Amino acid sequence: MVVVLNIWATRVVRRQIELPAHQRSSQILFIWIVPVIGAVIAIEVHRRPALRRPRSRLVADEIHPIVDQALRPLADAEMRASEQYIEKDLIDFGHDLGGHGHSDGPH
Repeated sequence: MVVVLNIWATRVVRRQIELPAHQRSSQILFIWIVPVIGAVIAIEVHRRPALRRPRSRLVADEIHPIVDQALRPLADAEMRASEQYIEKDLIDFGHDLGGHGHSDGPH
């Protein structure tokens, strides 16, 4: 049974002419080194799109955690930079009000 599955997976990978030869060879090697799991992974990866069940839409609850995880570090860094910029502007403004800043000339 395992040999039949590996042969099938090997044929599936060999038909992928858009893949470079070294990548096909690596995948076939993986199929035979890790017999059942490698074959199942190779077959699933190269399965024709017509065989896959199409999804009518992606639910927002599925997207939100992925987007949040990807963008959270960027948003946090930008928020810190904005806070530092505002804080610096307020300090500079306070110095200007206190007379420690620039001079408008003689009054």
